[in-house]
Order: sequence, then structure tokens, then C-alpha cells
Amino acid sequence: MRVIAGKFRSRRLKGPGTLRLRPTSDRLRETLFNILGPAVEDSLFIDVYAGTGAIGMEAISRGARQVILIESNPRAARLIRDNLAALEIFSGAQLMEADALTGLKKLSDHRSMADFIFHRSGTELPERLGRLECTRQLEQGDATLSFYRLAAAA
Repeated sequence: MRVIAGKFRSRRLKGPGTLRLRPTSDRLRETLFNILGPAVEDSLFIDVYAGTGAIGMEAISRGARQVILIESNPRAARLIRDNLAALEIFSGAQLMEADALTGLKKLSDHRSMADFIFHRSGTELPERLGRLECTRQLEQGDATLSFYRLAAAA
């Protein structure tokens, strides 16, 4: 695994090893960040079910102002810390050791306004989530990227 573009381009990340994680492929990460484009710069990017942290680190590499990585598995959280240290990322990234719902609730309680939230694969998402509406879905292999925006006020 490697960082694809930006400040940390081509830098290697530790993979999951014996951890039962399914990291996002380089190809899917490249597709995601090509779609998001320059909007990632200066954004608050949340990586839920962070696993190895590759998505969040790609966001930092591409100029995200702040990345929050939510991971409940202690071994995966250690792997994320190792990858952050290997890239010498000591600010701009926060690791929350919590399950997805607890982490997102905590962020909501602090009124954090994320620009992007990246969820794990296999999660079925509805067309509307509160004030969010799905504007695009892109399938690549066995993964689907769903993009949401704030719905227009009714």
C-alpha cells in the first residue's frame, strides 16, 4: 500500500498483515480522490472504519486541513498510529478509538461540520439521510462510492 498523490506521494504504508481488514485498493482511492479533486484541500475529512488509515492519509497528503480517523479495533488503531508516525504526521490528524456510531455521535455533539465522510464498504445507504441526499453512486469492482450533498431547503 502506498499514498497515491500529494505531499506524501509514493510513500509506503504498513498493510493489515494478519489483521482481518479489507483495505481500499489504490485504484478505488485514486478514483475517489480524482472525483473529489481540489475540494479536499482545506477540508475536514472523516474516515469511518479507518482500518489502515490509508484513506485519511491520502486526504492529508492532498491538503485536507484536518482528518479524523475512527477505528474501534485496537490493533488497527495501532497500525494507524504507526502509519501516521512513518509519514511524520503529528498534527492535522486525530484518531478516535471508538465504534463508528459512537465516534460520529461524539463529533455531532461537538458540532463538527465535516466536508467529507468516508464509510466502509458493504454499508447499504438510503437515498436520503436526514438533510443529505445521494447525488451520485459509482461502482468499481465490488465497491460502491456514494456521494451526498445537503438537500435544498423545502
